[in-house]
Amino acid sequence: MRYVALRKLAGLVDPVLYPVAAIGLAGWAMLAFSHFGWHEAAAKFLSAAAIRAETERFAWCSALWIASLTLLCIGHARANQRRGRTEAELRLRAEVLHNIYDAIFVTDLNYSIVEWNLGAERTFGYTKEEMLGRQPDTLAPSPVVQRLKALAREAVAQRRPLHTEATILRKDGSEGYCEAVIVAVEDQRGEAAAMVAIGRDVTELRSAQQRALQAERLAAIGQMVAGLAHESGNALQRSQACLEMLALEVGDRPVAVDLVDRALSAQEHLRQLYEQVRQYAAPVVLRRESLDLKTLVEEAWGDLEPIRKGREATVQWISEPSAGTCWADRYAIKRVFRNILENSLAACGDPARITGRAEAGQIGQNAAVRIRFRDNGPGFTADQRQRILEPFYTTKTRGTGLGLAISKRIIEAHGGQIAVGDAAACGAEIVVVLPKE
Repeated sequence: MRYVALRKLAGLVDPVLYPVAAIGLAGWAMLAFSHFGWHEAAAKFLSAAAIRAETERFAWCSALWIASLTLLCIGHARANQRRGRTEAELRLRAEVLHNIYDAIFVTDLNYSIVEWNLGAERTFGYTKEEMLGRQPDTLAPSPVVQRLKALAREAVAQRRPLHTEATILRKDGSEGYCEAVIVAVEDQRGEAAAMVAIGRDVTELRSAQQRALQAERLAAIGQMVAGLAHESGNALQRSQACLEMLALEVGDRPVAVDLVDRALSAQEHLRQLYEQVRQYAAPVVLRRESLDLKTLVEEAWGDLEPIRKGREATVQWISEPSAGTCWADRYAIKRVFRNILENSLAACGDPARITGRAEAGQIGQNAAVRIRFRDNGPGFTADQRQRILEPFYTTKTRGTGLGLAISKRIIEAHGGQIAVGDAAACGAEIVVVLPKE
């Protein structure tokens, strides 16, 4: 390494070194000219010894000039080498921070963003150009932003990292969840100069944990219901047999026959309830494949033929060219479509008109298909909009209230979403979003 500076001397170009070298060489030249000029004039008067002494002094002075300039060049070259190495290290560090997976952004003490890495772009959906100079107010709900700003002030005051968790808002309007660390950065005088926020998107992890907890709870409910249904099955069968025999005995008494029919109907409802709860609590096992949505809707509509027999009811399917397929379990998604169509048939009078529309969408950063089912029925009340996807909530006189709740579990197991659609238009709308791939 000691020879690197010497090897670079020949090609060194520096605005400071060259003027210094030029002044040094000019001084040495002036000294030489003056010395030799004086030497010729004084040769007539001075002795040879005096001339030799003066020549030695000139040689030493020249050597001193040359040595000084050489040392200056070597020192400056080494300084350039150190500066280049430092700049390379800083560039490497900046590149690492910019490309790190976690979201990192830097703000000044007024909360204006001055740095924004690729991790932040992936997490929030905004580019660096969009965020530089802006306040972070759009990155989280307003109460959360105020809490984080207060936490940042505390981090600056205490000069230590502070940890927190917060709900975040992405550019596409979706919500996420983030674990964050806020750190105050000091300048050379030891005073706070900026704030760094380091966040990790744990939305999927948190969702997986919630699903695992929900699955454990549902498994416990499923075991209980399965045991209850098994133990109650014999009793229900004996009761049904007795009621059917009683119906034969009172066949000439219309009122008694009506009461027996009601009891049989209640028993059937109880049996369906046991089965629906068991299905709701059972684990959702998926076998995914690429599915044609139009075919699934037609199959689901065909399964409802016994229900719509004798009725004036139609379903219309409209699809964007890029939204005709999804990646899902055929049986499970057909069951969801059947539940939605059956609910629309129950709510609509004749002529019943149901429209299914598929369009391109997104789930987070991933491509998805958004399917909207709308009917020409009375629509949802405000209370129904809030509760329609809850277990055991139903608007039917004979429903169990688990059809859409089971559909919600199926869609969420696919990583999708289901919700009540726009209330402004006529009729009821259910929106299903499924992964494209």
